[in-house]
Amino acid sequence: YLLGFDISKDIRLSNLQQPGVLDFPSTCAKSLVTILDQNLEGGVKLDEKLAENAYALLYQLCFNVKTSEVFLRYLRSCGDFLARHTAELPFGKSHHALNQMTSLLKCVAIELKLTAEKNQLSQFGNLCKILLDVAQNTPETTQMELGHATGPKKSANSTKLLICELLNSLEFEMKPVDRPKWDFFDNSLMMNLFQSCETLTADGVKLVDVKKVHLILKEELNSVQTTIAAGQRQFILQEIESIMSHALNVNQQKLETAANVKFLEAWSQVTEIVFSVQPTFFFTPDAKQLLIIEILQGLLKHVVPAQVAQVMPELSNLASSTVLLLLMNLRTCFGKKSSLS
Repeated sequence: YLLGFDISKDIRLSNLQQPGVLDFPSTCAKSLVTILDQNLEGGVKLDEKLAENAYALLYQLCFNVKTSEVFLRYLRSCGDFLARHTAELPFGKSHHALNQMTSLLKCVAIELKLTAEKNQLSQFGNLCKILLDVAQNTPETTQMELGHATGPKKSANSTKLLICELLNSLEFEMKPVDRPKWDFFDNSLMMNLFQSCETLTADGVKLVDVKKVHLILKEELNSVQTTIAAGQRQFILQEIESIMSHALNVNQQKLETAANVKFLEAWSQVTEIVFSVQPTFFFTPDAKQLLIIEILQGLLKHVVPAQVAQVMPELSNLASSTVLLLLMNLRTCFGKKSSLS
């Protein structure tokens, strides 16, 4: 109700309007769009976590089957919200920025799928123009407007596809957190303690409950304080602080790892949907072929060098799935070209 949906009937029949249109009131949906627009334009700089939650709410409204079409239609009426925000990607490399981009890309994936299914070529084409630098293939043009493929060869410093540039925000190799050496506490026991004190967050990330670990260590210290030398207590307290600092570093790495995995998953969804469900004849076979090859090169450029060190298994699995699907689409392109010839 606060978001503007009519709960007196099937909310899929709601019609969100701008405030004042047909006496429609200002709603939380409008406020959500406004604060994200102001954050994007620099008028009001939101805290990164607040912006992350705002984009997450945006995605939930786009994902929910009852609110999806109504809310996406409303976003289009807000100056084509998704296209404007997508054009400003990337937002940064922090895990908060990655989570913001993840939610936005998932909204874009849903929009691409729905507009493709309904043959809304203009909206589908707007997003493709931003992500892939392409325009719709029309009867008036025998070849798609594809700046990076049909024009003269670009220099090494030329602008790449946005969909490829987004991969630069990822950390494919995540180095393990260095374990300090403690004199009074056993490292392996501390790792077991961390595992036993893990708690699942709302985002599905297992984090060490630092307060619980601290409480257990203080209780352990209090139970043996009569058996330790007088000068040792201060050193043990310093080690407990070091353990707490290490736990925070472990949590930070877990958050960064999860953010990278979710971002690549969202990126893969957008990439796969663009080439798998695009309206018929939107891409010419030649243009589609060139786009797929360029995206494959961009993805492999990041994944293959990381394999030498140690790419995160979760990212490797997602990248492999996307590569296989793109190769399948590439094979289809060659098949169509063969049949036409």
